[in-house]
Amino acid sequence: MQPVRVLCVEDDPFHQQLMEHHLRAAPDMSCSIEFAVTENAAWDAFRRQPPDVVFVDYQLTEGNGLNLIRRLRSVDAFVPIIAVSGVAPTEVAEELVRSGADDYLDKRTLDSAGLASSLRASLIRAEAFRKRSS
Repeated sequence: MQPVRVLCVEDDPFHQQLMEHHLRAAPDMSCSIEFAVTENAAWDAFRRQPPDVVFVDYQLTEGNGLNLIRRLRSVDAFVPIIAVSGVAPTEVAEELVRSGADDYLDKRTLDSAGLASSLRASLIRAEAFRKRSS
């Protein structure tokens, strides 16, 4: 099993549990998950110990996912970032990806298989970019 350190930026306890459930269901990965509930808490957690992947909710009670993605990309061009939202219109989803998210998942249709597939693809893509840049 591949160990994966996950930073999940989500302020809703129900969605935290749902994300944890989906991440733990990935058959070929063992995810250790750290949750952050605000943009600044996520930034601090990322700076303290960069994770292997970041899941970012667009709407947070303090800050927002779009700003966080831009901040993360300013210090790490390769870490996989997957934006997750249940309320972002198409234009916002496109902006999240243009700003540096590797993928966008809609909470309303999120399932374990889709999340695992996005996670795997993002990790593979990040590793390829790292190798190409070194």
